[in-house]
Amino acid sequence: THANSFVKSENVKNYLRARGQPRTLTAQDVQALLATPGDVLYFDGEITALDLTARYVHDRHWTGYVNLPLLFYGGGILDDAIDGFHQAFGFTSAERDLVADNEYQAVIRHSGDTLVLLDAPSGVQVGDPVLGVRFASEFANEAFAIIEGAVKLPVGDADNYVSSGAVDYGLQLTLQKQLGRHGLYLSVAHQWLGEAKRFPNAFRSQASEASVAYEFGFTRHTATVLQTSWSKTAFKTGSGPFATDELLASLGVRHWRGNVAYDFSITRNYGNYENTQDIAATLGVSWLLPGNPVNHPIN
Repeated sequence: THANSFVKSENVKNYLRARGQPRTLTAQDVQALLATPGDVLYFDGEITALDLTARYVHDRHWTGYVNLPLLFYGGGILDDAIDGFHQAFGFTSAERDLVADNEYQAVIRHSGDTLVLLDAPSGVQVGDPVLGVRFASEFANEAFAIIEGAVKLPVGDADNYVSSGAVDYGLQLTLQKQLGRHGLYLSVAHQWLGEAKRFPNAFRSQASEASVAYEFGFTRHTATVLQTSWSKTAFKTGSGPFATDELLASLGVRHWRGNVAYDFSITRNYGNYENTQDIAATLGVSWLLPGNPVNHPIN
């Protein structure tokens, strides 16, 4: 997944407008931002996540998996494309014209803690691995219920905000109805969050999310998926982007060849634009050993 994000709180917007120069943030800019009252949020950059996932299918009901993310941080190679999209459809620049392109910078102050990154973390960063188990059952004709539990272990660097530094748990329930080559999906999830190493007083101990998706099968081997999702803000208090829930929409295509599946999707935020990535592109390749067809409904 490659995601481009540009988020800022209202006091950061006001500062950038008053500064009026499209350049990177300096130490002096950081000092001025941290002198403003209230919470401070500024993040401009791109993150590429290479998720390595291994699954073990015990039988048609039980599946276990482990996921290890490898993270790459950099500037905004999609900045020009996003600027062009905004101009082409008459959207505002969202203050992107007040900062330099192709930069990775973050200034965050919340609940008495501060994080400042004026350059991207170097090299490949190892994120937190996730261990999970899933149980699936067909409760009606071509209708499935899937219950999944997972735990995230703190392995990544909390100082660079690669990891929260805490153990998190989660449960998810998915209802899935197959309609011939098509499918309808409804998921709800709940997480129990450990105390983060950075910003320990900022986050809720629990968070929830929900999503709805429809899969349209063009052929037996190719389908497109449209999904919308909502998630509750993880912050206890705050205003602006800290207080708003996350709303995302994605459109993807999946193609099967034997026991290999290829996925590509584009995700865009909507409704609330200041708390999630502006746009994200995801490319995935899945391979199952013989005997576990990748296009089976519960796979």
